[in-house]
Amino acid sequence: MKILVELSELSYKERMRLAEKISDTNALKELSEDEEWAIRYAVAKNAKATPEILLKLSKDEKWDVRYAVARNANVTQEILMKLSEDEDWPVRREVAGSAKATQKILLKLSEDENGVVRCEVARNANATLEILLKLSEDEKLEVREAVAENANATQEILWKLSKDEEWRVRLAAMGKLQKNN
Repeated sequence: MKILVELSELSYKERMRLAEKISDTNALKELSEDEEWAIRYAVAKNAKATPEILLKLSKDEKWDVRYAVARNANVTQEILMKLSEDEDWPVRREVAGSAKATQKILLKLSEDENGVVRCEVARNANATLEILLKLSEDEKLEVREAVAENANATQEILWKLSKDEEWRVRLAAMGKLQKNN
């Protein structure tokens, strides 16, 4: 026996529970249009949200929803590219830390105005030598420190950072150099 219920007739709590757990694409699609941003946020976090739903939610007015889209395992590189231009830095930070971020996205975000975003690029396992070299000269010590801790940092980069003016950067670089020898 199939029971049909209008989602709009459900309470906030019931809609939230569905948005978090349901796998039905049609229900998720409808919940992605809910007037309550927290419901849309729950849909964006849902592991069953399709790329189509995530694309729609990547345009949401609330940055929290777009942030959840960037973190979703089903997010596409197309959506990440769009979100790499988001006006809110927490969204761009999540894009910069994504394992799905392409070199093009990481290169773009390596020039972000926000140091926290550049720091995530420096931590990303997909960061190329070109990106790490560029970020090894960043004005923010946290970014240079993250470069030193990146598994892709070459001996050349580590030696350069071992002479940095900031002790934290030198420590991270020297620790990595000792570990590699």
